[in-house]
Amino acid sequence: MNQKINCTVHLASSAQLDELCESEWKNNDGLQKTLPQRLCYVAEGEDGTLRAALVIREYPTVDIPGGKSWWIVLARVFDPANRRQGIGSALVAQILKDAQVQGVRYLSGMATKTSAMRFWQKQGFSLIPFGHPKECPGCPDIDGNIQHILLRRSDEESFPHFSFAAKNCVNYNRQEESIRRIEPEERDQIISKSLLETNPTFWKEKGTSCFGFLAERQGKTVGWVLTSEREIGAPLQGVEWNIPAYALFAEEESVARLLLERLEEEAREKDVTQFLAIVHPRESATVWENRGFALFDCKCLSEKNEFMYALRKIEDGYRFACPR
Repeated sequence: MNQKINCTVHLASSAQLDELCESEWKNNDGLQKTLPQRLCYVAEGEDGTLRAALVIREYPTVDIPGGKSWWIVLARVFDPANRRQGIGSALVAQILKDAQVQGVRYLSGMATKTSAMRFWQKQGFSLIPFGHPKECPGCPDIDGNIQHILLRRSDEESFPHFSFAAKNCVNYNRQEESIRRIEPEERDQIISKSLLETNPTFWKEKGTSCFGFLAERQGKTVGWVLTSEREIGAPLQGVEWNIPAYALFAEEESVARLLLERLEEEAREKDVTQFLAIVHPRESATVWENRGFALFDCKCLSEKNEFMYALRKIEDGYRFACPR
């Protein structure tokens, strides 16, 4: 069992940044040029040696009032012999603490190595399969794995699981709303009237495999949600339920909450790993944020992206296809 190394985590001083640029980042011109616009945290050993660093850039989450996000540009323990000794966890614990103090809602980044994915999921991050390294110029083909976006809320512990699992009723009636399963004919009608034009290729190919729930009030439909199921890609093992853009409709936010709560209970019964929703239009992001989902603004990857990801992990941890 590795012994933990005592470190102090803090923002790097100018002298420490110069030291890193002359040593660890000597050949990384791109990082050196952008450091003045970044936050750089370091883990400093008792002897003053820099053991690790974590670099962050901030970007606004414009569609959530007052929201900010931190993108983890780089996280590295310099000496491989010092890994698995609590240094990385200490860095992450400090940035989570500072993020909450500074009003940062979300932390995100990118991981390709299986070992990195294991580390970040232990720190409470969820993972979104994004693309193979070969599809991204300049990205090495590491371990043959798919790239994954890392994502978590800074206040994640304040959002417990939805509460419907404790309710012993069939239709989940509250405030005159009744939540029930969508019948195939109803699903097909919803797709034809409300969703087909938004993404014809997807709905024609996948529409018949979608399922979900309907909200009614005094016999009138006041909301619905549709989702589809897919396996999470290697090296992860698990099941993900995807909610496409526009596939959550509710006349009131309280109805959306009831629909998502009922969907989560179903997911728990079937050992689903996580929800992943495509948020579009962007103005609807607050509905997901208020339900404890973590939001990832895809404009961070490209200015052309007009949508967000909304992610909520159901299981406490991911399963991996390989033991290490």
